[in-house]
Amino acid sequence: MSKLRLPLCLAYAVAPLIVASASLPSVAADETYTLKNIISLPDGQTLRSFDISFVDPESHRYALAASATAAFPNIGPAANPRIVVVDTRFNVVINEFNAAPSFAGNCQNSPTAPRNTFGGPNGVMIIEKGRNADIWVGDGPKFLTSCDPTSGGGVPTEFSSVKVLDLHTGATKAVIPTGGKRRADELCYNPVSDVVLIANDDVLDNFITFIGEDRYNVLQKMTFDGTDPMANKIIANGIEQCQFDPRDGKFYLNIPNTGTATPPGPGVVLRISGSAPFHVEKVFTPACGGATGMAIGPDHQIGLACGTSAEIIDDRTGNQIASLSTLGGADEMWFDPRSNHYFFAISVQGHLGWRTPDHLQVLIRPTLRQRPALIRLLPIRSRGRCTCRFVRALEPFAAQGSMFSAPKATTRWVASPSIRLQATRTTATITTTAPTITSTAT
Repeated sequence: MSKLRLPLCLAYAVAPLIVASASLPSVAADETYTLKNIISLPDGQTLRSFDISFVDPESHRYALAASATAAFPNIGPAANPRIVVVDTRFNVVINEFNAAPSFAGNCQNSPTAPRNTFGGPNGVMIIEKGRNADIWVGDGPKFLTSCDPTSGGGVPTEFSSVKVLDLHTGATKAVIPTGGKRRADELCYNPVSDVVLIANDDVLDNFITFIGEDRYNVLQKMTFDGTDPMANKIIANGIEQCQFDPRDGKFYLNIPNTGTATPPGPGVVLRISGSAPFHVEKVFTPACGGATGMAIGPDHQIGLACGTSAEIIDDRTGNQIASLSTLGGADEMWFDPRSNHYFFAISVQGHLGWRTPDHLQVLIRPTLRQRPALIRLLPIRSRGRCTCRFVRALEPFAAQGSMFSAPKATTRWVASPSIRLQATRTTATITTTAPTITSTAT
C-alpha cells in the first residue's frame, strides 16, 4: 500500500471516456469531470499514511482513516493518527479525531517501508441512527515496545479493537476488543439486525467478529482456519471487503484466496446469515478466481473487483452476469445508485508503487437487459494507490421499478493526487501532478 506525502485531496470529479461496440446501444455524449477542489490538512500536517475512507451523505461528512499525520520518524501513537472529518458541503476539514486510548498509529520503520498489518486506524465507516451518529474504526494492537510485535513475547499489551467515536464531538464512546494480534481492518453494517461485521485479515488472526451496534457487544466470532463449522471449515488466505445486501438481509464477504498451499486455492464469495447464529449459508466461486472489492448493485447484481479482471455476479446463484476482463487490479469498489455507476479503485504498480496509464480502452459484452450507464474507475479506497483510470461503458442494470430506481442523492469523495485530464471519444489521456513519495507498500 503506497502512501503519498501530499495535501489531503478530495476529488469527486473525473474525466471518463466512451467505449462502445456496434452491437451495443448508443450512449449519450461524453461527460467531462474536472478537479473541483483540493483540501489540505490544517497546520501544515502531512498525510503520510492512510487507509479507508467513507462518506455519509446524510450528515455531509467524509471520514478518512489516517494512521500518520506527523512526519517520519514518528511512529506508533507519536505518528499522530487521526480520523480526518471533512464537511462535504463546504469542502473543509472540520475535525481530526483521535481515540482514547490512542489509535495504534503508523508503524513503518522507514519512509519507504511497506505499510504493515499492526497499525491503525484502518477501516472506517459512519453509522447514523436518528440523532446518534458514530464513526466506527478498526484499529491495530499495541505492544510493550511501540510498533515492535516481537516485544513482550509477541503478546500485545492491547489487542486489536474497534473504536467508536461520536461523529460530532470525537468523544470515544466504546472500545471493543476483537482479540487479534494484528489489525482489525475492513467492516460493514447490517441495519436490519443492527450488527457490524469486521475482519482481522492477517493470517495470524484470520477471523471476523460480529458486534451489536446498539450495545457495542461482541456477539460472535467466525474463524477461517479450517476448523470452524460456522465458517464452513474454510481456510482463508486473506479477508477482504464485505457488504450488506438489502435484498436478502445477508452479509457478503470476499475471501481472495483459500488454503495454505503455494499457490493458494481459488477465492470465494461467502453469503453469511444476517443475524445470530452467524454462519456461512452459501459459497460462490467467482470466475475471476478471487475478489478484493465488492459492491451491491441493482437488481440482483454484486460487483466484484479482482486481481486480473472484474465481474458482476447474481447474488442468488453466484452465476456470472458480466465479465469485465480488462479491469484488473482494483482494490475496493462501490456502486452509486443515483448515477447508476460502478466505481473501481484501480491500482497499477510502477516506480515506488505508482504508475499512471496514458490510455485505457474497455469493451463490455452486451447482455439481455441493458441501459446506458457509466463505469468510472477512481481511487475510492484511500490506501495510497491513487492511480486513476476512468472508463465510460455500457453495463446491464435493473429495469425501472427495482429497489434502486428512485434512490436518494449521494456524494462520493476520494483521496487522490491533483489530476489533469484530456478526453477523446475512445481514449483518455490522464496525467497527474507528480507527488513526493515517502513510502511504498504492496
